[in-house]
Amino acid sequence: MLKTDTASEPRLTRSGFGLRPFTGLLIGISSVTWMGTSIYVPALSIIETELGLNASQVGATLTIYYVCYALFMPLVGPLSDAWGRRGFLLAGSVLFLLGSVSCMLAGNVVPVYLGRGLQGIGAGMLQVPILAMVSDECRGRIMYRILGLLGALTAIIPALAMIIGGAVAHFGRWRPIFLFLTLASLLTTALCLLVLKETLPEERRGRIAGLLVVLAGYRNMLLSRQMLAVGAPLILSACALGAFYTTAPFIVNDTFHLSTLYLGVVNILFVLAAAAGQYLSSLSIRRVSSSSVYLFGGMMALAGGTAFAVLDYRSAISSLAVISTPLAMFAFSFGFMEPAGLKSILTHFENRSGMASALYGSLLLLLQGLGSQVAGILMNIAYPPVTSLALVMAPVTLLMAVAALAARDSLR
Repeated sequence: MLKTDTASEPRLTRSGFGLRPFTGLLIGISSVTWMGTSIYVPALSIIETELGLNASQVGATLTIYYVCYALFMPLVGPLSDAWGRRGFLLAGSVLFLLGSVSCMLAGNVVPVYLGRGLQGIGAGMLQVPILAMVSDECRGRIMYRILGLLGALTAIIPALAMIIGGAVAHFGRWRPIFLFLTLASLLTTALCLLVLKETLPEERRGRIAGLLVVLAGYRNMLLSRQMLAVGAPLILSACALGAFYTTAPFIVNDTFHLSTLYLGVVNILFVLAAAAGQYLSSLSIRRVSSSSVYLFGGMMALAGGTAFAVLDYRSAISSLAVISTPLAMFAFSFGFMEPAGLKSILTHFENRSGMASALYGSLLLLLQGLGSQVAGILMNIAYPPVTSLALVMAPVTLLMAVAALAARDSLR
């Protein structure tokens, strides 16, 4: 077992926050935004029946959240670099709370649309400052560790949320799901108001630039080697993740004719594999370079995607147990790579960490939505759910490996 030297590591952040309370607070706030992406997915059919919706209306409740989430992050990025972080976290928590209440009390589709829009806007206002605050307060291995934990949440929390939602849906109910989100967002609002302090002092804030300047800044970031090479494996992984979340319910229910509760089993697998990747990454970075960590993660993703495609091609997938290993390999690779990649991006754009966080988060959401859409189209043109997932995972993991190789000299 690798030994860690914790005695030399700081216990306070740059501004004097306790490191553990600071990390726990950011994890708690971030968790709420990622729960909103998937917690009610297992109950979609129940919502459709109870509120008298059609399939298009139900699908729109997911689309509205992702669109609002993705569109507000680029707006919040430069504003948080100019005005500070805390105000956006508080406003985002309140909006997410109001959106959760609207969905919980909805009697028709309109309050659901409104609620999901407010939740998406709130999530966009929350997620950007969270990552930027890590850049404000931490450096070195501590920054690596916290970003690893936050990065792993992008896979872990939606999976855990689906387990919670699946347990509620198993009893034919859906409103308690939004009650849970209401209580969670009420807690984060209280924490933002009473505990959280500003991390970006006025002397370190930038000026509010014009629209064209902001757009040019985002364009330059997008075309930079940090995003095109270092960020590419992480952003591409979101595409496969979106395909997984779309196909998983059909794989469990239609392909293997199992109960909704088994969807939780599949998601637990993702949770454990991603968490293991994050943990081993934090240990490995003490012994090897970031480029070695990245390259190993890319190869692991490729191995998982290739194994999944081969099993499907040979019609060898006869149970959930058979696909557990390649899925776990992919989830592990994501958890293993993200700390190094995200630290490199935020360190490179240290003076514009809000904008960098916004761009990275928006690209993750857009690619996750793209993967979900592609998988849905493949299923609609008569590909089985397992094959649809394989057709997305195989090319995505190949591109992840290639990008990880290209990024080996650009990690910071």
